[in-house]
Amino acid sequence: MDLPAEIAWELAKPLLAEASGVAIDRAKRLVRALRGKLGNAPDLDGLQQQILAAARQDPAWATEIVRLLAEANTAAPVSYCGLPPEPFRDRAGLLEPEPARHWLDAARGLLGRGGDTQYEWELVELEAQLATLAGNAEQARQLWGGLAEAA
Repeated sequence: MDLPAEIAWELAKPLLAEASGVAIDRAKRLVRALRGKLGNAPDLDGLQQQILAAARQDPAWATEIVRLLAEANTAAPVSYCGLPPEPFRDRAGLLEPEPARHWLDAARGLLGRGGDTQYEWELVELEAQLATLAGNAEQARQLWGGLAEAA
């Protein structure tokens, strides 16, 4: 199956969301299928290309993940859980601002390339938590204040 790049991008979004700490409940089966093929820690910068390559190599898998994507994109409200699955978490990095900043910036960059803004609230919230953790009270206040005003 020859996947269009736009579909591969849609398939990458749940993994990118988890990289920034947001797991989408209704996409769990899709994420499991992607990780089963790509591994537990895929290269986030080349994720779309990895998905396209894997789909070319395994058409049955490509058909299945497109079906799971359609299942995940139902009109039902999105339910979030607090933390990504255990193998994806870096316990040592949870309290380290620099690695967390790197992954937050990577997630924001990858989501921004596709023009997606649906996770912006969560990304700003994570950025505010990082500012708090790093002791940057003024930046944290501005970020939390912006979220409060937007609500």
